[in-house]
Amino acid sequence: MSMQITRALVLVTSLLVVGASAALAQVDVNLAFDPNAAAPGQQVTLTASIANLATQAVTADFTVTVSYASLSTGALHFTVQLPAGYARSAVLPFVVPALPVIPQIPSTGILDVTITATVGQHSDTAHATLTLLPGAPPRTIPDLTSLARLGTSLGTAFTGPIGTVPVNAATLSEVKRLYQ
Repeated sequence: MSMQITRALVLVTSLLVVGASAALAQVDVNLAFDPNAAAPGQQVTLTASIANLATQAVTADFTVTVSYASLSTGALHFTVQLPAGYARSAVLPFVVPALPVIPQIPSTGILDVTITATVGQHSDTAHATLTLLPGAPPRTIPDLTSLARLGTSLGTAFTGPIGTVPVNAATLSEVKRLYQ
């Protein structure tokens, strides 16, 4: 009789562990550009979110990749803590830079951002694309780092203090003006 009870307890415990791991794996990511096409000098907003749909807190492995033409940031890795039933979001406004006119970096094309959140063996991926429209040639050396910083800004937003974290692409002098 005690052997049957032991087997039953092992079976129930196994089912609970399987159910708990499935509950931990329920993350959802979303990503979008607004507008989805822009010319140099135009402001664009990248909006992203990651949600824990499970009933238990999770730690998600989060990657961001930003690519344009032959350039890519590669996968930027972050760890995101998410309480049960909680969502984090980021709103990243930026100005589309003028791109140099050289074969390696075309002045028009598709900027692609991909985010993936993984918990255990389960993951969710979202993609957003921004069509870069023609514009006037740059008068100064273009700053392509603003495009690469999108990935770092997303990771920073999601790994910061708990809460919906808006990220503003303000310069340090703009931030100082807020406090004067």
